[in-house]
Amino acid sequence: MDNGYAFTDRYDLGFETPNKYGTDKDLRTAIKALHQSNMQVMADVVDNQVYNLSGQEVVSASRAGVYGNDVSTGFGTQLYAVNSIDGGKYQAQYGGEYLNELKQQYPDLFEAKTYDYWVKNYSNDGSDPYYTLSQNTRKDMPSSEVIKQWSAKYMNGTNVLGNGMGYVLKDWNTGEYFKIGEKNADFITN
Repeated sequence: MDNGYAFTDRYDLGFETPNKYGTDKDLRTAIKALHQSNMQVMADVVDNQVYNLSGQEVVSASRAGVYGNDVSTGFGTQLYAVNSIDGGKYQAQYGGEYLNELKQQYPDLFEAKTYDYWVKNYSNDGSDPYYTLSQNTRKDMPSSEVIKQWSAKYMNGTNVLGNGMGYVLKDWNTGEYFKIGEKNADFITN
């Protein structure tokens, strides 16, 4: 899917079929040329930008901000179907391959941290922006979970596009959710 820097298989560098940037050989050639010019190369990846996954699941999710703080969304606590299961051939092959090495070299990546960050606020009429300092603590990151296939539990809003939200699962007249997988019209209690 050509959607900015979003991808389906974060490990597919164009090995068998060129991706939108070319082949893995093109990437290696570009990196070598940059190194020969005394330039460093850094991958710019937005980890939660994964699109076009093939498997669907029904989720009710809250969205987390960049510091792990809860961010309100228009989705609320409604159930909805998202394409959030898959990851591709190379995710299955290489997912978690370097986890132990990362833990050894950068143990602080996996430890809880407290962050200060600025929040932009507005007056009641939407004018006069002002900033307040806020603080939040990120929990320890699991350091033993190898991700061979993506699912919604690993994502921060990815594929939560509102498509189908409430479309099949909720009776908008009563506000009740249908049971998943049932042929009759029984409801899940709110």
